[in-house]
Amino acid sequence: MNLPKINDVREILNYCWFEALYVDMINDDDEIAYAVEGEGDWGTEVGFVIRDNKVIYAGVDYLDYIKNV
Repeated sequence: MNLPKINDVREILNYCWFEALYVDMINDDDEIAYAVEGEGDWGTEVGFVIRDNKVIYAGVDYLDYIKNV
């Protein structure tokens, strides 16, 4: 499927559905980090990695950015 032109990056969420959440913390002192895994209308599994309230990665290699999986 070809996605339509999007004007705001958040619009991509209209074409995604999420299936898993990975939390990247072992201790209470660790920084908060997690990855959200899902699929989209384009058929490829993707993930978003959030660390310190910022998206640090979006794509297919999302687990490479999680330290404690």
